[in-house]
Amino acid sequence: MADATDDIDKLYEFGERLNDAKDKSEHRQDYEGIIAAANGSVKAKQLAAQLIPKFVKFFPELAEQALDQHLNLIEDHELGVRVQAIRGLPLFCKDTPEQLTKIVDILGQLLIAGENVERDAVHKALMTVLRQDVKSTFLFLKFSHYITDSPKP
Repeated sequence: MADATDDIDKLYEFGERLNDAKDKSEHRQDYEGIIAAANGSVKAKQLAAQLIPKFVKFFPELAEQALDQHLNLIEDHELGVRVQAIRGLPLFCKDTPEQLTKIVDILGQLLIAGENVERDAVHKALMTVLRQDVKSTFLFLKFSHYITDSPKP
């Protein structure tokens, strides 16, 4: 139990240092610590799901790793972790626009989520992404089934 509390305390430390830093890129180890914490306790995962997308724009070289870890949180068995991770997806689209189609695809797949809270989070995230980039989001949602259903040569 003390380990889980220590992990949470470390995450808050990482987050505070990054919040207070003028040049956040100098605190790469803190961001790497946040990404690594996504493998911790349920509470650590929930906090990591908030912090990973919040600071991703300051660490473009870690964006791929951050998104992969964030997507792992979306597949977590705990509903609270999944919902928190879903809520963070629009920040990835805003801060790393090259990930837009991947994130819209994931949100589209999550539309069939079983839990109402999870489905509501997906709807809100999708609407946020849609407002950020209407054309790309709409085109991808509209035509993605053609891409995935087309026969392979």
